[in-house]
Amino acid sequence: DSFSEMLARMNQYAAQILEPKRIDFKIDVADVKENIQLDSEQRRNIYLIFKEALNNLAKYSECTKAQININSTSKNLSMTISDNGKGFETSPPAPFQRRGEMVGNGLKNMRRRAENIQGNLKIISANGKGTAIELQIPVT
Repeated sequence: DSFSEMLARMNQYAAQILEPKRIDFKIDVADVKENIQLDSEQRRNIYLIFKEALNNLAKYSECTKAQININSTSKNLSMTISDNGKGFETSPPAPFQRRGEMVGNGLKNMRRRAENIQGNLKIISANGKGTAIELQIPVT
């Protein structure tokens, strides 16, 4: 599984999850080094963070648009997933319940996955202002 194959899977997954919900989305892969080297654990965790973020976006955001940006420098790979949805308070009492399900485990899992690959994950959101999930990981 190469970086370009991971991007193709991400595009396919986004279409599969977002199109049925009528969420317009764009994936912008700009300034990514052609020879970027990610090991299998990095690719796996990036992809699983991506999937969790999209699932949350599709289930809870009530958005109409989503933007996925992926870029790199000589030292970092960045991925930002943002939406124009309802947003949420980022520091609720944890864990809490919504419609009978525990909420917060997905966010914890994304943070743990980022830590596993020495990455930094930021969740930026506020009620009525949408959400952005920003991942940065070191690359060689």
